[in-house]
Amino acid sequence: MNLVDVMEEIGEALRAIDGLRVHTHPVDRLEPPAAVVQFPVINYDQSFGRGTDIWEGGIVIAVSRVWDRAARDNIAPYVDGSGSESVHAALRAHDWQTCAFARATRLTWPAGYQVAGVDFVAARFDLDIAGPGT
Repeated sequence: MNLVDVMEEIGEALRAIDGLRVHTHPVDRLEPPAAVVQFPVINYDQSFGRGTDIWEGGIVIAVSRVWDRAARDNIAPYVDGSGSESVHAALRAHDWQTCAFARATRLTWPAGYQVAGVDFVAARFDLDIAGPGT
């Protein structure tokens, strides 16, 4: 798998969510609602003969600068397991080309996702990404 290609394709899958600003790399400026594809941890040689690499990636979804009811309501559709704004559903529906799959396995709430000194209300999706070793 190629790092740039996989991160770009994760972004492509997220662009299926209408209105979400997608960044396929860490950024120094953010305008919510936004998704930021994080660099993965790469586990090489997970099967015999360079057959499979398994990566542990992440996506951060930021919706606002303030914790309030509106922030909760704004982030809810992205963290749902299904629906037109669901990150989980967008990843499952995508026809992966650069890897075998990238799937959301866990959702956490960072204490504060910070970009350029600004804290955002955000959710982090942990991803399992698998594909051929190269």
